[in-house]
Amino acid sequence: MASLSTEKQYRAHPSLHDCPPNSHVFWYGPDQNSRRYGAHIFNPLHQRTFSTGSKYVTHHEGQWYSLQHTKGELFPYLGSLKPDIAQFDLVLEDNSNEYRETWEASQVPLVDSDQFESEESTEETEEK
Repeated sequence: MASLSTEKQYRAHPSLHDCPPNSHVFWYGPDQNSRRYGAHIFNPLHQRTFSTGSKYVTHHEGQWYSLQHTKGELFPYLGSLKPDIAQFDLVLEDNSNEYRETWEASQVPLVDSDQFESEESTEETEEK
């Protein structure tokens, strides 16, 4: 459970295997997003594009969180809890890393990285 304190819970840069398979979460490599490190991005429309409602996310202690990053800092940190993302979690027929990588590569084709918007703000906006 995340603390109510204002202290940031920093995380290492994400890797593909940090998050469980999810039909609405897509992996973007370091050259494919504005943060310049690999990241998982949730898209509520189940599309591999960065559009309204898309968020950088991570899976921590069995739960989904937004993954925030302050400009000028080296590492991202946990944002707000995002329990609604878990409804799209998948169970793959094979748990091996090789199968997961193949599954991820078979997802909807990646769009050009120039479609990404920069996340300059560190403030989160909660959607109702």
